[in-house]
Amino acid sequence: MPVLYGGLYDRDELRQHVGDISQVASVRSVRLQDGPEDGVRALEFRTGSGLEFDVISDRGFDISGASYKGRSLAWRSACGDQHPSFYDPKGAGWLRTFAGGLLTTCGLTQAGSPNVDNGEELGVHGRVSHVPARDVAVLQGWQGDDYVLQARGKVRECAVFGDNITLTRVITSALGSKKLRIQDVVANESPDPRPHMILYHMNFGFPVVAEGSTIHAPTLEGRPRDAAAEEEAEQWMRMKAPTQGFRERVYLHEMRPDDEGCVTVALVNEEFPGGPFGIWIRYAAENLPCFTEWKMNGRQTYVCGLEPGNCYPLGRAAERAAGRLVTLEPGEEQVYEIEVGVIDGEEDYHRIHQLITYRPKQA
Repeated sequence: MPVLYGGLYDRDELRQHVGDISQVASVRSVRLQDGPEDGVRALEFRTGSGLEFDVISDRGFDISGASYKGRSLAWRSACGDQHPSFYDPKGAGWLRTFAGGLLTTCGLTQAGSPNVDNGEELGVHGRVSHVPARDVAVLQGWQGDDYVLQARGKVRECAVFGDNITLTRVITSALGSKKLRIQDVVANESPDPRPHMILYHMNFGFPVVAEGSTIHAPTLEGRPRDAAAEEEAEQWMRMKAPTQGFRERVYLHEMRPDDEGCVTVALVNEEFPGGPFGIWIRYAAENLPCFTEWKMNGRQTYVCGLEPGNCYPLGRAAERAAGRLVTLEPGEEQVYEIEVGVIDGEEDYHRIHQLITYRPKQA
């Protein structure tokens, strides 16, 4: 039964208070039309709890802007939600159209740094986040005692004589909910084995990210990616104030799943007025054994990325050399599930802590 404005409402009670459910919660289909975003299809979710987020149908069915009770959850870059036609696949050109947002999917055959793998030149983070979805469908309606808000889309990364990999994504929330669920099925529809890399590049920003905000995670080991990350490496979990000249710090984590085979990670601003405010993610670890932290505390680029994946963002050649590269056989599928939710106050804060099986000692 939905919790709305502090009260419980069943279907009949809610009908007596509103002319249509869209008065309190909805998924609305829109088309953006300003500047480089012109023509981009999007789906606007409002759950009625204060959680709002935008699914960008024409950009990999990713999640762009997100907020809770007017407070931003996601970092947004100056690039904005650009039309996929502006995509630059070469080298670091991906960064020219990287909007940030709650979720940017990296993959489906390359994630991480530019590299050359078996003679193929690969740019940053692959193509999937710039591919428009087909078969977009929205479901809004009662399922038992819950009013479900759901969107589905299918993204295909393909080339003649090459890859034919599909991502079928279902994003679900509900009336009164403070969380959403992402369910992905990636399938190799080509007649040959194909490499498969996927990284869920989740980008959290102010006011979740603020000076002193802390990551809470069941980390067994957090390895600095490079020399920049080795600086103050013991403070990987703690955010700094926006810092001029800050160099990004990337940490490659090994996580300990809980008894259900899941990993829960939270990023919390404990000093937020009115009580702790933050975000948590929870994912099934079986097919997402890698976790990357992107700590970028520069001015304007003030963001913390929490990124489960089936790889680390080192590029396909490096993952192949390390023996981590996943190969999908013809017809083979991989299933991924991730939940994302809001921490709003002490009760949420303590509840999420119970799901984190191991918390590293803080410096």
